[in-house]
Amino acid sequence: MNIFAFTFATIPDISAGRKLYNLDGLNDKNVAEVMFHRQRQFKGDERLPLHQQQIVALTALLRTADAIKLVTFDGCSGSEQELVQQFFALMEKHAPMLVTWNGAAFERPVMHYRSVFHGVGSNHYWNSHAHHLDLVTQFTGSDADVAAPLGEIAALLDLPVNTELSNNWDLHLAGELEQIQNNITVDAFNIYLIHLRLQLVSGRLSQERYKSECQKLRELLQQQGQPFIDDYLGRWVGGEA
Repeated sequence: MNIFAFTFATIPDISAGRKLYNLDGLNDKNVAEVMFHRQRQFKGDERLPLHQQQIVALTALLRTADAIKLVTFDGCSGSEQELVQQFFALMEKHAPMLVTWNGAAFERPVMHYRSVFHGVGSNHYWNSHAHHLDLVTQFTGSDADVAAPLGEIAALLDLPVNTELSNNWDLHLAGELEQIQNNITVDAFNIYLIHLRLQLVSGRLSQERYKSECQKLRELLQQQGQPFIDDYLGRWVGGEA
């Protein structure tokens, strides 16, 4: 089965904020501030409801029978609708198993909302109950309260982790769109490598095949020629996770 290990970055859906809270007279930054303020009042933190989040970048590793490919979609330079269309086009073409970190609670429901809002999707995805492996549930079952952050599990496996801690909205306002994409790309690498480790310990991959799959990823990354990926490779010690 094809594998699509992915994650994405979101920012406040400013259009939704204007519609829901009658904020037509405010600029984008002020609309977001109102949205965050409401969340602090009602929930105690600034994490917006999933239906109020807009996808600005997506990164995945697509593993097919004969190749592994780095896939990036940018909803900043283009449009979110185009990003969602590209995502579902890949779902229709490759019918992959989705692999995420906490995707049952975040990536999938957000993508479902965006699919409906934009009126785009995939017959395969919506009507065949596309396979999804949420790595968090492999560790915790259904107890989300004990879920560990991706970065901490990656660090404990000696995988490189992001050192950029700014949130996506701040980076978006500063025009640091490339940094947003780079951050989630590192996360996608680690999601894929943790997936491979779980395949190893569950007996679905032999030790030899596991090392081979890690090496295939290393070779793919060596071909990219991007400084942040070269940095990741330099901090990824050895040929396996």
